Amino acid sequence: MANIGAPKRMLNDVVIIRPLAIFLLVVWHSFIIYTGGWTAPVGYKPIEWYWWIGKVSYAFMLEMFVFMSGYVFALSLQTKNPTFKSVLIGKLKRLIVPSLVFSSIYYLIFYDLTKFSLWDFILNILNGCGHLWFLPMLFWTTIICYFLDRAKMRECVKLVFVLCMVPFSLLPLPFGISSALYYALFFYVGMLIFRGRYTNEQLLKPHIHGVILLGGGFLLLFVMGTLLDRAVLSDIMANSSLIFKGIVILCSKYIRVVYALCGVIFIYEL
Repeated sequence: MANIGAPKRMLNDVVIIRPLAIFLLVVWHSFIIYTGGWTAPVGYKPIEWYWWIGKVSYAFMLEMFVFMSGYVFALSLQTKNPTFKSVLIGKLKRLIVPSLVFSSIYYLIFYDLTKFSLWDFILNILNGCGHLWFLPMLFWTTIICYFLDRAKMRECVKLVFVLCMVPFSLLPLPFGISSALYYALFFYVGMLIFRGRYTNEQLLKPHIHGVILLGGGFLLLFVMGTLLDRAVLSDIMANSSLIFKGIVILCSKYIRVVYALCGVIFIYEL
């Protein structure tokens, strides 16, 4: 029988990881101008090292937040065994309602109301204004992974399924669904790691060789993927056929998936 104290201990792991994820979030927004994420102010001068700091801080930061959400969600399934109705109502209250309320406030404060359009307002609110896009995304990610968890398939098949959803995240689907198709992998991996560690006490101990391999894999793929995006992707997008562009974009997306996954599990295993 699994140790009764294991869930509490593992949630303590999440408590330790959360400040690191928040720190990376702060660093990312501190250096986002140097990565082109925000409009550069007057007098801006590009600094190479700031560009790399911004890229590294973003490499698996959001994926780590989603991973932790899946980890905690697995605990709730373990202890409460909720029905789909209770999960749906709970997530609507905790994610969608706050998103609608604060998106409305965000829109009224930061959008140009002289060009107000009711349709534009509704779309922005439903998609989550500004940083609030994360809430509807997490809602759909939770729903997807709930049904996936209940599906009578082997775990390896389920992992292949969420991996195959990644290309569809490139489609312009509304309400955070596109992003959910990407982040569902990290959410579900969080669920699997929680369950693996709950049922196997040996998995609570980090394996040094695995940690080194994950760290090295992250660094190698991160540098390769970042340089590909920076030095090659723009030229390819301008001078290649539509099919070749699609292949390159898809490869770039999967490189990001792999290095982000390596980074998340590396941090968790430390």
